[in-house]
Amino acid sequence: ALLKYRYEQSYVNQRLDTTITDTQIQKYYDAHKDQFVLTVPVVRARFAQVDGKSPYLAQVRKYLAAGTEDGQDFESIDTLAVSSARIYKDYGDRWIGVAEIAGEFGMDGQAFLSARRNGYVEKTDEDGNRLIAYVRDIVQSGQNGPVEYFADRIKDIILSTRTQALLASLEQNLL
Repeated sequence: ALLKYRYEQSYVNQRLDTTITDTQIQKYYDAHKDQFVLTVPVVRARFAQVDGKSPYLAQVRKYLAAGTEDGQDFESIDTLAVSSARIYKDYGDRWIGVAEIAGEFGMDGQAFLSARRNGYVEKTDEDGNRLIAYVRDIVQSGQNGPVEYFADRIKDIILSTRTQALLASLEQNLL
């Protein structure tokens, strides 16, 4: 059994195509949409913790909401946010579970979403720091999630399917 296992692993390692394109991911997602319903809301957001007395507080708040469509120099926005904020996290280019960013505020996901006003969630912590998040996009639970959120899971499924097919082919050829 051990020799068989090692041979199969060697066979798979030599022959398995691990290249997965965005088109293949999208195709799998479209064919199996019912498997990609969100159980928790997901967001794309930016978060900063700024000293409550910082002269750059208003600028950082404004820049958290800035997007590439605003035509602003994104590098200078990031530089200001990083230099003025105690903590700065940019989740603007990827989807995360709402609990991940809500944890920064010491809230659960539902309380975080309820506290959102005009895209912003703000809170002052016990040290006088201002916690600010700007939620750019949100997809609620119960809806189909964005393909980008499930991309790693889809890649694993495709690789697993390829591996099983390769092993089945090997067994058939041996028989």
